[in-house]
Amino acid sequence: MSRIWPVIKREFTEMVRTKAYIFGTLLGPVLIAGMIAVPLLFLHAGGGGERHVRILDATGTGVGQEIAAALSATSAGDAAAGDLGDSRFVAEPVPVTGTGDAERRAAREEVVRERSSLDGFLFLAPDFMETGHAAYEGRNATSMTQMGQIRSIVTQAVRARRLNEAGVDPRVLAQVLQPIRIDTRKPGAEDETGAEAESAVLIGMLMAMAVYFAVVLFAASVMRGVLEEKRDRIVEVLLSSVTARQFISGKVMGIGAASLIQMFVWVGFAAAALSFGPDIARSAGLAAPDLPRVPAQVAVVFLFFFATGFLLYAAMFGAAGAIATTDQEANQLQFPVTIPLLIGFFMMYTLIADAESGTAVAGSLIPFTAPVVLPMRSMMTDVPTWQYIVAVLLMLVTVWALMIAAAKIYRIGVLSTGKKPTLKELGRWLRTA
Repeated sequence: MSRIWPVIKREFTEMVRTKAYIFGTLLGPVLIAGMIAVPLLFLHAGGGGERHVRILDATGTGVGQEIAAALSATSAGDAAAGDLGDSRFVAEPVPVTGTGDAERRAAREEVVRERSSLDGFLFLAPDFMETGHAAYEGRNATSMTQMGQIRSIVTQAVRARRLNEAGVDPRVLAQVLQPIRIDTRKPGAEDETGAEAESAVLIGMLMAMAVYFAVVLFAASVMRGVLEEKRDRIVEVLLSSVTARQFISGKVMGIGAASLIQMFVWVGFAAAALSFGPDIARSAGLAAPDLPRVPAQVAVVFLFFFATGFLLYAAMFGAAGAIATTDQEANQLQFPVTIPLLIGFFMMYTLIADAESGTAVAGSLIPFTAPVVLPMRSMMTDVPTWQYIVAVLLMLVTVWALMIAAAKIYRIGVLSTGKKPTLKELGRWLRTA
């Protein structure tokens, strides 16, 4: 250990002194918060406000009056609730006869006129009640949020009209149309506010993405460092003082310690965001969901598999750096090394569909995918204890084996120049080193 420590200290010091590391540690949480908050602010700024809509009713049934009343009343309630992007509509019903061509033309001219208060018009054809087909023209016709509001409210109003014409009692009608609310939570959740399962999925996905990008970013720095030392012939001096296994282990642990410190800062920021973020968002006038509490068990799983996942892939990247002779070869080797982790990243879709499926369980146990899959799965469902034990043991054994293999490749590879070794030559290195 006395010989490994100087290598760990050297790699750790070089990593934490870089401007990129300092900015990433301190400004990373700010950038993450900005990536989440800025789109919400723009969405809030782009939506809302008052929109004037004219209802041209050619049905002769008076349904336009009912749609206008429902549109004005319902949208006002939604906007008052603070839903992002929701607008308050002021609807004006206008009965028309025949095809209403003159009224549509006049409304169209008014919409395109500068400083006009009319944002758009909805035309209900004479056969609207039978076909359910309407036409909307307006300046806000490309707004998916506002068009979704109009479609939803018009659909509810027409459905209520049809049931009323069928002789359904208004009180029964109100009860039938009352929306159903289902609170979803994991088994055993005691939170009275009902931490929603959808929010747990979102938190799990963010954890998986953080592990993926952080492991790839920091582990790749091991490969670049090995390649640089090999190219500058520094490694020949270093290997005169320590063995290849001591050097590669110290290099991985030094950079890993720096990455863990950065991850602790990010996790601390995430914990604070989960605790105070919704209250801050609501105080700013933004709608924010009640985010679920992240159990301490999940946080431990996340940090453990982040650390061991880094060691695993750092060993593989270190071996790739010892094999490569140029930056181009190193870039070519980087993608094959990250394929297993990328597969784990894509397993998120399987977890969303069924966190208890055989694929999800296998992804939790396989060491190359567990750093991404298991923290997300732990957030979404109750993972059996035996699966945690098996995943931990397999991860530790795999990391140990890969560190030995990487040291053997490193011992010969860093002193080899010229062409990249073949698979047969790599096998001979592993057997003889």
